[in-house]
Amino acid sequence: MLNQVGNGWTSGYDDEVADALVQQGRGVISPQDRAVLALVLLRCVAIPRAHGAITGTTWADANGSRSTTVDELALNKHLSKKAIKESLQRLQTAALIRRSPRNGITPGPALHRLTPQRTTTLWEDLVILAAPDSTYARVLRERRAASTRPESSAKDQT
Repeated sequence: MLNQVGNGWTSGYDDEVADALVQQGRGVISPQDRAVLALVLLRCVAIPRAHGAITGTTWADANGSRSTTVDELALNKHLSKKAIKESLQRLQTAALIRRSPRNGITPGPALHRLTPQRTTTLWEDLVILAAPDSTYARVLRERRAASTRPESSAKDQT
């Protein structure tokens, strides 16, 4: 499918196709790489946006993110600096992040390939990660739990 990015377009997978690829284990990143990507998105997008420091509406543009560093990511004590650097290399290869000596680490262009629904889900995941005890996070978890319940159990209750 085509996703609009600014004044242009990029290709991506429809959500059903993406789900099928995940079922086959294709295009899936490791839990460690997902954790590092989450840190990058928190540091580059979520926190600056919450503070009003950025105004963009996409993950990977100059108005939608700020850069971070390995040292800043390493403030998370659950991952070593070595593990973070290894993950960053794999994420860069997958175009999920960009790295430059001058601009540091920023989200990469592969994030433009996400459908609007996947982008919304990723934002929700960041809310749940950043503020797990918030009312909004609780509502998101409840909504997700309700959407995964089988329809037959809903019918049985009526």
